[in-house]
Amino acid sequence: MNFTIAICDDDAAMTHYLGENIQIEFSKQNRICTPHLFTDPHKLMEQLAVMAYHMVFLDMDMPDITGFDIAKEVVAHHPQSLIVFVTSHEELVYPSLQYHPFRFIRKRFFSSEIQEVVSSGITSLEESGQLLEIRTNGGPIYLYKNEIIYFESERNYLMTVTETETYRSRESIGHKEKELKDSGFIRIHSGYLVNQRYIYAFESDQVKLRSQTVPFLPLSRHRRDRAIEEFQKYLR
Repeated sequence: MNFTIAICDDDAAMTHYLGENIQIEFSKQNRICTPHLFTDPHKLMEQLAVMAYHMVFLDMDMPDITGFDIAKEVVAHHPQSLIVFVTSHEELVYPSLQYHPFRFIRKRFFSSEIQEVVSSGITSLEESGQLLEIRTNGGPIYLYKNEIIYFESERNYLMTVTETETYRSRESIGHKEKELKDSGFIRIHSGYLVNQRYIYAFESDQVKLRSQTVPFLPLSRHRRDRAIEEFQKYLR
């Protein structure tokens, strides 16, 4: 299983140290970890606008933008992401509780505490029911269901579309519709299965989306009434 994580610390040496050792711990659990390293918290804030991470490791005490500021964005936009504060300032632990962190790691005890954090994080993510496996030619990818905008059928393949990436897998849209029937996805066209959280409005022959990259999807006439009915239930 491939996890994508973010690590942010204004100390470049510490950021790389954290990244290397977190990767090692994921490997010990027979999991693949792709770390995105940030020494500039502004860059991470920009990335959070378009991407969800499985785990976010944050230094609490950074100039200008603190770990708390970033955690606030994570909670607001990606509440399923696990926040891990990594700090030398243990006095900041109590005020950080409002951001519902998954764990704290004390920098001076990092080597002894990281194993439990990674192991527990993997268990929490895999048992949450929020991850969806996409079997690409390059191997399985695991995405949060709520970061998927829509699925598009393309001959014998299925395109899984997020704000930042499109993944291609060999499966049918009908199978995916059955798999996700209780997860907030609705069929709006023979070739499209859309995540209702991204729907803004239904028009006569298209669906307007809350997306920075995909403004509209086609809406078939014979699916329109059923799709609107399902969306109204979703909003209740």
